[in-house]
Amino acid sequence: MNNAVGFKAARTNSNRTPDRLLSTKQVVECIGFSRVYIWRLVKENRFPAPIKIGKTRNAWRESEIQGWIDEQDRLSRG
Repeated sequence: MNNAVGFKAARTNSNRTPDRLLSTKQVVECIGFSRVYIWRLVKENRFPAPIKIGKTRNAWRESEIQGWIDEQDRLSRG
């Protein structure tokens, strides 16, 4: 497996479609936070933890990232 981006995970989201796995780079682009800040939030349990897909490679489930974004939106609007 050369690149996990674009591959489908076995887990499904609420729509019963397979979750896409996002690379760290894709999450950085999507969220707009630095890599370091994302990892700090993960460590503080304030951001979804990635899944390990190789010795040194991690990926995030797209549905979990979208859920986090939706929650931030909900919290910001009171």
